[in-house]
Amino acid sequence: MNYSRSLHAVLQVDKDVTAAEMRRAYRHLALEYHPDKNKAEGSRERFQLISTTYEILKDEEERANYDYMLENPEQVYHHYYHYDLRLVTPQVDIRVVVGVAISVISLVQYLGWWHSYNTAITAALSECQDIVRSWQWRRGC
Repeated sequence: MNYSRSLHAVLQVDKDVTAAEMRRAYRHLALEYHPDKNKAEGSRERFQLISTTYEILKDEEERANYDYMLENPEQVYHHYYHYDLRLVTPQVDIRVVVGVAISVISLVQYLGWWHSYNTAITAALSECQDIVRSWQWRRGC
């Protein structure tokens, strides 16, 4: 695949095109170069290039990263780090993670305290029963 051109040029759209216009351009080019409809040599590679380009540009965050890379080519290592960080970093809101963690910890604490309370009550009741039995034995009942 030839990546020497801008991805915007592959889809034949401007840099500030809307998502709907980009989707329209992609569908038009995909129909034109689809290997089932176009049997010309190189149409399969051209279709793959168009599909890959659209997959990159349809996501707003990836599109912003790509545009930033085009505007600042001297920061090539920053681009690789930022791309890898985006792939590795989970896409979950940290508030959800903290909330679930606090809930699980609270549940474990509650169950531990409940078990301790139950054990204490059971022991107290068994002691009370022993005291009642000893009184009954002393009275001769």
